Amino acid sequence: MTALNAARERAKGSRDADLKKHISSLYDELLALKEAVLRLTDENGQLQRTIAEQSRPAEKREPELRQVGSANFYFDGNKGPCCQPCYDSKGTLTVLTQPEDWGGDVRRQCVLCGEYFYEKPQEHRRHQAPSVGPNGWMGR
Repeated sequence: MTALNAARERAKGSRDADLKKHISSLYDELLALKEAVLRLTDENGQLQRTIAEQSRPAEKREPELRQVGSANFYFDGNKGPCCQPCYDSKGTLTVLTQPEDWGGDVRRQCVLCGEYFYEKPQEHRRHQAPSVGPNGWMGR
C-alpha cells in the first residue's frame, strides 16, 4: 500500500495521463480486493461458528410417553411406538412390531421382552348359559 501511495504522489506532478489512469485503476482494484477479503472473512467466521455448533454433542432428550388406544408407548421424534417397560427398566428404546389383528383386537409385540400391548382393549364376553333352573343346559 505504501508503494502505491508513493506512485500516486509522483503521478500527481506528472503530465502523463496514461500513468494517472493506471494508478487510478490500481486503486479501484485494490478497493475491490479489500471488499472481497472482508466478505470472505465474514463468511469464514460464520462457517467456523456453524462447524462448532455441529461438533457439540447433541443434548439427549427424553422420549415422550403417549397413549395410543388403551396402551402407553414411548416416542422419540418419529421413532416409535416403543416398549414402555423396556425403557422404564433398562433405558432401552425398542420399537414395537407393526399392529396386527388378534381376534378382533389390535396388538403389538416387543421383540426384546416379548410383551404384547393391546391398542384396542380386549373384550372378554361371557357366553355362559345358566347352569340351573328350567332354562339351564340340562333343561333344554
